Amino acid sequence: MLKEIEMAKQSLSHLALSDEGFLFDPTSGHTYTLNSVGTFILKKMIEECSFDEIIAAMIKVYDVPEDILGRDLEQFFHFLSEQGVIT
Repeated sequence: MLKEIEMAKQSLSHLALSDEGFLFDPTSGHTYTLNSVGTFILKKMIEECSFDEIIAAMIKVYDVPEDILGRDLEQFFHFLSEQGVIT
C-alpha cells in the first residue's frame, strides 16, 4: 500500500480540489463530491504526506482508532484508484 500511495502522489498535480470537497479531474472531465474526511485525506496526499503522516494527522482530528483509520484510508485509496483519479 505504501508504494501505491507514493505512486498516487505523482498523479495528483492535475487535480483541482475545492475546500468544499468538489474534485475535478481535467484529464477525464469527471467531477466528484467528497465528504469532509475524503477532502482532508486528498489534501494531505496533495501535500505529499506519507501514509503514516496522513494517519497521524487524522488521529489528531478524528476520534477513531489507528487500525480503523488505516483500513478506511486503504479503502479510500482503492476507491480513488478504481475511479481512475489516481494511478
